[in-house]
Amino acid sequence: MAATAAAIAMDVLGHGLAVPDATRLRGEPGRPPAQVDKAFDRWRETLPASIGRLRQVLYDDEDRRAESLAFLDTVITAVSAKIDAESAGTGSTEPDDAPTATERAWRDERIRFYYELLALRAEFDPEARGGPAFDTAEGLESFLAGIESN
Repeated sequence: MAATAAAIAMDVLGHGLAVPDATRLRGEPGRPPAQVDKAFDRWRETLPASIGRLRQVLYDDEDRRAESLAFLDTVITAVSAKIDAESAGTGSTEPDDAPTATERAWRDERIRFYYELLALRAEFDPEARGGPAFDTAEGLESFLAGIESN
């Protein structure tokens, strides 16, 4: 089952890092090629199934859950690094380097995927359960200050 978890984690990683050829994303000024839009739609449609397969492995194999979670942590780190790299390019002042609407859509969807991975990880993290609720910003600030001082 660990091999299955690793294979699924690699599949999820591949989905999280997927990006089309940048030159195809640029396409015609003002309008990306239709095949890029289709590729984006196909990619976006595969994300829930990827997360679902990984979730199923995590629930089905309690004996190897720690190992599977380690794979998931690696996937989360890699997808986060990809988002950081993409976001670093969005601050360019050069017109040719500015991201297109399609590039921004891929990055935004990757960010949503990243949060889905974090939510999946939290399902299996006892520290992510429960905890205090805050009605005011001051209460949250006080709680966070207490954590930072520990």
